[in-house]
Parts: sequence; structure tokens; C-alpha cells
Amino acid sequence: MAEPSSGAFGMPGWIAHQQQMLTHFGDEVEQVVVLGHPSLSRPVTRLLAKDDVRVIVCSQKPDYTDVFGNASVVVDSIKPAVSPMPMQDWAEKWVQRSAQITRQLSALKLPDGARAAKSVWAHYASDPSHALVLGASNPIRFVDLVASEPIKLSAKALPAMEIGPVHAARGQAGIDGTIATAKGISVGLDMPVRVLVGDLTFMHDMNSLINRAGEQPPNVDVVVIDDRGGRIFKSLEHGLADADLYERFFAIGHDLDYRALAESAGWEYLSIDYQDTEAESDLDQALSAAPSGRIIHVRANHENIRDEIRSLFSDNVQELKRNA
Repeated sequence: MAEPSSGAFGMPGWIAHQQQMLTHFGDEVEQVVVLGHPSLSRPVTRLLAKDDVRVIVCSQKPDYTDVFGNASVVVDSIKPAVSPMPMQDWAEKWVQRSAQITRQLSALKLPDGARAAKSVWAHYASDPSHALVLGASNPIRFVDLVASEPIKLSAKALPAMEIGPVHAARGQAGIDGTIATAKGISVGLDMPVRVLVGDLTFMHDMNSLINRAGEQPPNVDVVVIDDRGGRIFKSLEHGLADADLYERFFAIGHDLDYRALAESAGWEYLSIDYQDTEAESDLDQALSAAPSGRIIHVRANHENIRDEIRSLFSDNVQELKRNA
């Protein structure tokens, strides 16, 4: 299992939908090998916090990830698995259950933002010739929840890893500078970049849309999931607060004019509204083109986001129990 920006997400051996898998089947896990900094979702952190799970950390750095102090051992490298792989039947069961979750999600009405994230990932996975930057908050978590397409690796790309990388900022200031990061990656790698952000992440870095006089925008597309504020908090404990308190201090609703902003900064503007029946195909058409200096404004309704995200977990339980 892997987080979207880990470098293993979508690669051979990847099992999709780690949050759902761990929520319902984490009790089967007896040992975890940790590489990198897995702390994106609560199902993962809950697993790493369990006293009855042996945690092996693989890191060559002294500041390795062990948030709960549960690491049994820290090693600097791991040998490849022997063939045949031990516990093959157990591993295959997880692969099959992941596929069942994918089928279940295809039958559900996903939250608007998750629909957009799934489309962005699907286009990247089918043609990873551009880099992908995932904004903090809901966008990267939506990808983690619903993405199922493995990255298409050609015979040429596999040994040389000639595919666009997936990047994400982490930490308390994770929403700051995301557009600037995408532009820097595009220039540094000489590669088109698509960046998926929420509206508050977008607003925190609007000044990075400005280019020097006479310069055209880089080959970057900014896909903005606009649910008019920090709706991730509605899916957390903050959403249980008094409505006025929540709106004032957590949602921070706004009426930003994206079109005017795009035009003033010299970017092309596209509008997608999930209230329209053609939204899915309109977004698909927009994403089929290479990144080229566009702001793709996706209007999303997340008023019921708490229940919608729960459905991504609870509905899967019934499906998996029937097929276990």
C-alpha cells in the first residue's frame, strides 16, 4: 500500500484504496514495514499506533517516521522478496478485495471533488508524460480514496522511470506555495505539470499565477476543486460545531471571481460545474489536452461531504462481506 506522492502509488504491486482496506481489514495485519512518511490518513496512523502490530521502519535517516514510538526495529535497507512470495494466498485475498472496492465505488455517487480527483488521476495514469502535483487537504485524500488505475508503464519508461513524478507538500503549511511548486517543477524538469488543488490552497498562492512581463504561463494546468471554503473540516470533528462557528472559522466561504483572476494573470479559464449533466465529459475533454497554462475551475457541492465520505467506507463493507 502507498500514499499518492510516495512514488509507489499506481506502480506494480500497488493495492488501491488503502484507507478502506485498512479500516475494515486492518485487524488482520500483524507486521508493517514502513518506508517514507506515511501519515496522510487516519486508518494508516491507527494501524501504526496499535500495540499488537510489529512495526519495522526502513530508513537511512536519523529522523525516521515513528510518530507513536512503536517501531520494533529500524533498518537501512530491505532485500527483495524471495520467490515464491510467502503468504501468497493472503496477499491475493487483499488484491481481490481491493478490486471489489473499485467495482463498488464505480456504482456509488462519489462526492464532486472525488469525481474530479478520479478523473485527474485516470488521465495521468493513462499517459504519465506530465508531472502531477496534488494539493493538501481534500484533493490528495480524494485521490487516495478513489484512484484505482495503475500507471501505464511502457517498456521504455519502466527501466528509465521516464514518467512524470507525483509531488505533494506535507505538514502544517502544506497548502502554501502549491502553484509556485508546480511552476518550479515544470521549469526544472522541462515537463508539463497538472496541479490539483482546493479553493483555499489556490487562494493562498494566487500571486504565483503572475508571470514576468512578456512571459507566457508555463505548461501548467491548475485544476481547482471549488467548494467555497475549507469543507474538509466538515468531514472531521470541526463539522459538528455550531453552524455559524464552523462557517466563520473553518469553512471561510468566499465569492472569488476565478475568470477575472485568470484573465488578469494571462491564463486561459475553463469552468466545470457538477450541477450540469455534461460536467463529467467536459472535464474529461479538458484533461485530454496537455497542460498549457489553464485554470480549470471545478465547482463542487460538498454540503453533505461528511456522509458522502462515510459512504465510501460503509457501502464497501457489505460488498466485501458478501464476497469474502
